[in-house]
Amino acid sequence: MARYFFQLEDRGVVVLRDEEGEEFGHIEGMRRHARQVALELWRNQPDHLVAHQRLLAINAAGLTSYCVPFRDTGILELLGRV
Repeated sequence: MARYFFQLEDRGVVVLRDEEGEEFGHIEGMRRHARQVALELWRNQPDHLVAHQRLLAINAAGLTSYCVPFRDTGILELLGRV
């Protein structure tokens, strides 16, 4: 199992950092979780605040393993905001 830490960035500045992380048996499970977290974060903020945000999944070595840019993920379509 691999541990990933999720952090929210806005224009390259970390605005929310996961200090505990979560373990996943497969990378696809981590990716699904990251997309779900991004969707929840998007729902809870005004549109103008999230346009430049992205959610990163950081592995235990400190390297970015996955990135969910809010503008490019289809989140707008999921929420009917297009």
